[in-house]
This record gives sequence, C-alpha cells and structure tokens, in this order.
Amino acid sequence: MTGKQLKQIIQQQGISQKYISKEICLSYTSLNSYLNGHTHISKSKYYRLCALLQQMGEDVLL
Repeated sequence: MTGKQLKQIIQQQGISQKYISKEICLSYTSLNSYLNGHTHISKSKYYRLCALLQQMGEDVLL
C-alpha cells in the first residue's frame, strides 16, 4: 500500500498521526511526509505501521 492509501485508512479511522508516529517510533514530520507521498520510510517502520492498523481492525496488506 502507498502512503496515500494508508493516509485514507488513518483518516477513516479517526486516528491521529501524532499517536501513530509515537507508536511506531517515527517523527510526526517524517510520517506526514510519507503519508503525503513526499518521502519513503524504512521497511521496518512500514511493517510497524501496518501491524498497528491491523490491531485496530483494518485489513492492511503487508
């Protein structure tokens, strides 16, 4: 999934980007840049983000 697709899921769930950035140990600025398609994040951060969304009931492909 792309950052923009994940951003849509996050918005639909009403989860704050600050909360997510804290949970996956990534700065808010880096997360926001990734979700807006401006940069990439490491695979480990991507997997942590997907795992977090799955814990919240989202069907996210790893």
